[in-house]
Amino acid sequence: MVTTTSTATLDPNLALSEDFAELVRRHVDGRATTDELELLQANQRVWARALYRLLDDVAESIDDVRSTVRGHQRAVVMADLEADYRAVDGVLAELVGPARAPLGGGETETGVAELQLSWIPGRVIAWAAGHGAPPEDAEAVRARLYDCGAATVEWEPYRTVKLGGRNRAETVSAPMESCLGWLVALGDTAGEEGIGPSVAWLGLVAALAVRLTAQGRIVPQLKKIRRRRSDNGAGAGDDGNGGGP
Repeated sequence: MVTTTSTATLDPNLALSEDFAELVRRHVDGRATTDELELLQANQRVWARALYRLLDDVAESIDDVRSTVRGHQRAVVMADLEADYRAVDGVLAELVGPARAPLGGGETETGVAELQLSWIPGRVIAWAAGHGAPPEDAEAVRARLYDCGAATVEWEPYRTVKLGGRNRAETVSAPMESCLGWLVALGDTAGEEGIGPSVAWLGLVAALAVRLTAQGRIVPQLKKIRRRRSDNGAGAGDDGNGGGP
């Protein structure tokens, strides 16, 4: 049970508790009492941590609805979830400010969106993003894949990938077996215009796996290591430069 004593200093791990998450949810919904608001304000770092987690949860719910719900109710549910996302993000912006500018003090060069690849067991994931450049939608990603030689692969919509800050990019995915030959040919694409470094990296990994298999040797198995979500950055591999989605 979370105490509502306004002077209480909370354990930072309390941001992970269900009781504190419910308190944060009540505030987002406008139902927090004066004592609860004072408790949140007295523990702003814990509050912000819980808000980041809530924002991720809402984004994952949006992804699930987008990929599983059909019919007229989809628009209604999506509208509610998107309004909820904006409400949580608004509280977070008031608490910690907008997305931080890069360190250095001067102007930074805006990058360009590039094709990026990653993987989950049995599937390849693709999106297009770059430093300082807005991510592209799923249709634009498909167009990049077709231009890159993957027109015969059936790419399906997949859940969004979290980028730096609070941005997310639409993705598409395909079975690994349907695009393995295409992947093997990508190892020498490093530096090509519109092709991110993750594309060449995954191509080299695929080529190595095929070569070792042909030699009858052990095939390396890649495993994604799940890292704790950071408070204000991307999760493991979610920087738009080729990590896990």
